[in-house]
Amino acid sequence: MPQGRQALRTALLASALPFFFLIGWLMTPDAPLAAAWAAALYYLQRALIDGRSRAWIGAGVAIGIGMLSKYSMILVPAAAFAFVLLDARSRRVLVSPWAWAGVAVALAVFAPVIVWNVQHDWASFTFQGARRLATSDRRFEFPQFLFYILIIVTPWAVAGLASSLARTRREMRAPSTSATSDTARDTARRRWWFVVVFTLVPLAAFAVPSFWSATKLHWTGPIWLAGLPMIAASLAPPSAADAASGAFARVLARTWVPVLHALMVGFAFALFYYPVYGLAGLHRHHAYLQTGWRDLRAQVQAIEDEVLAETGRRPAVVGLDKHNTADEMAYYDPRGDGARDTASRHLFYDEDALMYEFWFPPQAFDGRDLILVARSRGDLEDARVVGRATRLGPVRTLEPRKHGAPAGRYYARVVYGYRAPARAAGRAGLMNVDAQRAIDRYAGVPICAFLSLVDRLLPRRAPAVTPRNILIVLLSEMGSLVLAQPMFARLNARYPGAAVHILLLGKNREVVDMLGVVPRENVIAIDDGSLVAFARDSLSALKRLRATGIDVVIDCELFARISAIFSYLSGAAVRVGFHRHTQEGLYRGSLVNRPVMYNPYRHMSRQFLTLANAIESTSSPVGKDEADDGAALESPMLDFPQRELDDVADRLRADFPAIAGKPLALVYAGGGVLPVRAWPLAHFQSLSTALLRDGYAVAAIGLPADRPEGEAIVAHCANPLCVNLAGWTRSVRELVALFRHAALLVTNDGGPAQFSPLARIPTVALFGPETPALYAPLGGRVECIHRALPCSPCLTAYNHRRTPCDGDNQCLKRIAPDEVLAACARGRGPPVHVRCGHAGVTPLLQRLYHLPLVGWVLRHRFPRFAVVGASGTVVNLVVLYLGQEFLFRAIEPEGTRLNFSLSLAVFVATINNFTWNRLWTWHDRREHIRTPAAHPVRPVRVGLLARHPAAVRDHEAARRPRPLSGRERRRDRDRKRRQFRRQRQLDVRAAQAPAAPGAPSRARARQAGGSSAGLGPERAAQAYPSQRQ
Repeated sequence: MPQGRQALRTALLASALPFFFLIGWLMTPDAPLAAAWAAALYYLQRALIDGRSRAWIGAGVAIGIGMLSKYSMILVPAAAFAFVLLDARSRRVLVSPWAWAGVAVALAVFAPVIVWNVQHDWASFTFQGARRLATSDRRFEFPQFLFYILIIVTPWAVAGLASSLARTRREMRAPSTSATSDTARDTARRRWWFVVVFTLVPLAAFAVPSFWSATKLHWTGPIWLAGLPMIAASLAPPSAADAASGAFARVLARTWVPVLHALMVGFAFALFYYPVYGLAGLHRHHAYLQTGWRDLRAQVQAIEDEVLAETGRRPAVVGLDKHNTADEMAYYDPRGDGARDTASRHLFYDEDALMYEFWFPPQAFDGRDLILVARSRGDLEDARVVGRATRLGPVRTLEPRKHGAPAGRYYARVVYGYRAPARAAGRAGLMNVDAQRAIDRYAGVPICAFLSLVDRLLPRRAPAVTPRNILIVLLSEMGSLVLAQPMFARLNARYPGAAVHILLLGKNREVVDMLGVVPRENVIAIDDGSLVAFARDSLSALKRLRATGIDVVIDCELFARISAIFSYLSGAAVRVGFHRHTQEGLYRGSLVNRPVMYNPYRHMSRQFLTLANAIESTSSPVGKDEADDGAALESPMLDFPQRELDDVADRLRADFPAIAGKPLALVYAGGGVLPVRAWPLAHFQSLSTALLRDGYAVAAIGLPADRPEGEAIVAHCANPLCVNLAGWTRSVRELVALFRHAALLVTNDGGPAQFSPLARIPTVALFGPETPALYAPLGGRVECIHRALPCSPCLTAYNHRRTPCDGDNQCLKRIAPDEVLAACARGRGPPVHVRCGHAGVTPLLQRLYHLPLVGWVLRHRFPRFAVVGASGTVVNLVVLYLGQEFLFRAIEPEGTRLNFSLSLAVFVATINNFTWNRLWTWHDRREHIRTPAAHPVRPVRVGLLARHPAAVRDHEAARRPRPLSGRERRRDRDRKRRQFRRQRQLDVRAAQAPAAPGAPSRARARQAGGSSAGLGPERAAQAYPSQRQ
């Protein structure tokens, strides 16, 4: 501890340095934090350096009190632990009961905060953790971090600490003259390390995050308390013995005095002179003085009472700054619960609002009346504010008074019917996407490294000959579960005696239950709503997996560390997953013992199949022995009970009767957790207008968070046939059932696109930041539109789907609505109006189709030749009669009149035939859209119109391959003969050639696949490996 004059200099610096001076009169949590920090350093120095064991109790009390002020106090025990590890003499405290008693005292003092967090779902811990782990705005802020240090402690303090530490280090290295000097030297060495550790360890905790996020000005203030005695030593000039640093130290000591005088003058001017007298030439107004918050709150309360009397609803108060105004409005609220009805600028601006942004999202205030309070009148007239209001009140001037004198000027305005923006992806909930990425990176990498080391040291388990329990780890979005269906089918076919389990996030469980790929009792769900819930469910899941006895784990995640950790801790002997091999970065340890190379040019469903094949593969890398027959993969159609389909149809008809009887087109304008994947809303509005013009009823679908986009589409179309179904469906299964009642789906890349093949609905999927080469829906009638810009795709496994795009997604903006309309027309739905030559035919056909007689004939499926023949005969007779008696009556002779009448009859009969064929084609398309191939052949009511089984038969007949003609049969026979002769030649050559080492004999080849003459190309290649070279 400093003694004598050095102690006085230390006290002087603790009063004069900017940080310590400001916390002396500003009411912030930093003042009690600094006091507790200083007390903790005092007791820790006595316990670690002087050997006073009972000082641990005082250190525990100080640390506990500091934790009650700010959680950054945890850096002091962290530095103490680092010092214990570095200092050999201090390691004995690890077994000292006094040290552990100090830990218990700190926890006891901090216990009220822990209890409150337990009762409130770990609220404050989650808030602070999410703020530190958020990576949505990555910037290199280390220079700013250094600049803040120079402001709060001055450059002289930093230079003085470095000079004093260097001088003390040289003194310790000087040769000793006695045993007493050796003891003093050891104590000095330990004190020097105490200052270094208790300064650099907490400083590093803020310096490292500054490489990717911003830090605050005052965060590092208390850290300099450990080095304050060293800084105070620089105020005194060095001794003559220290000649090496004498010049710099003397200059530093001489300049300290004017620096301290300048600080005192600056503080006095800023606190006393300028607020009272001002400065010549510098504008000084009472609006910039301290505010009379109590009187301001009373004036705002009067406005609240007016709005309450006018509307019958109590408004919320919103301060249009970061948090100061809202804080004061809540604190001085006379009701005592103002925090529930206050908010900040985040309701209107995309700017940080601290705790208000975290706990009070804009959606919580949707539809409410607000009272906006701002220092500037222009803030209340900002376009972002005006655009969120249904109706605005006038701007009012508020001039609070304090002790009878003016104390500030504010402006207020009432917003009636606040319209909240759509929920931003990655920011909703406690475990947002950015926080998950940060946890996976900064916690997952060291854990994977540690587990990889453990795996090398422990003996390896022998894999089971036949796996009995297979675990699939699939933590991605819902659409990945649909893409993984072929993998589940292959596992069930290859290992019929094995039980397949799946580990997934709780929000995706309903998709697994809907698909039925895994028995319900084998589904292990983890809640990712909060960090605490995630940790709790993870431990429970690992306990269940260990008890089950997992033999094989297939990790379907793309380079995620958390899934690799789950795979290893499950205890499985065989762990399959994607591996980086020779690629840089993407480290996830060596926890996978069946590594599969990720292929960015191969569809994810096929890569999932490679994971399933890797269980028994021996090639390196895995996949060389996999035979890809090129057959198209297709998601099986989801089967619904008729009652469930009827329930959806009845609800739809009851809630939206205007669209009954109309072909239904669904549009999904949301972006899900990645808004950059969304096609522009204006394009969806133009597309919806065109679809309405072509006879469709349009419905916007999505989650409740997507309702604003749906409302914008409905408002733009202004048509009763355009409705908002966002949030209308109660589950994913009900959404797929809704697809069965629709004629068309236009969707962004996301869940609806992947679910569309389950209902065989004609779909147009829009891709931009991701590529359909990897994520195109499986099977069905899907057309993917992708604008391949040089920067697309930007969401890849290599950046963990964190796009560098600034939000201007030109890859989607350049997809024009006309291009999507053309894709809709190429689908198998009703004719869609596209800008082409025959556009005028469609309205006429629509009118004819809805004539009672025509519709009745088409729906009852009379034989086409009979209808066309009968109608043609009737038309011919009518035209001949009209031509003979009225049209060509003036023509002589009669033979010429008859010829003209016959020509007209033939022309009209041709038009009649063409029209009936077009009507029949259109009717068939309407029925085929709503009647899937796997539907039972019986009269059913699947959608808004009745279906006839004849449509089913026609559709199934269209799907069956047509019979070959005679010429095609002969060609096929000749081709098989040539293949047969070629195979016989290969067999003869192989029999005559000397056997290669390891090659099977002819007898073994016969046993493997019958006679050699009957071997196909693949079996022959297996029997004679030398022929493949």
